[in-house]
Amino acid sequence: MNNIFILDRHELFIYMNIGYSSSYQDVAILWHSNVYKNWCQYFTHVNDYFEYLLGNLGYTGEEMFIM
Repeated sequence: MNNIFILDRHELFIYMNIGYSSSYQDVAILWHSNVYKNWCQYFTHVNDYFEYLLGNLGYTGEEMFIM
């Protein structure tokens, strides 16, 4: 099973996308998720303030992640 879980800085779940088979790559699940399609509804990017996600190397190349 392969899933995406996003936690805030207080370690509270703010997003879950579950139920993908293990044959899906991490970034493929991200591309199909609501958080990817509607990034601005979940995270702030205004003026000099930007919110990012910490991710593993499976998300390399996505601008919203810090590896």
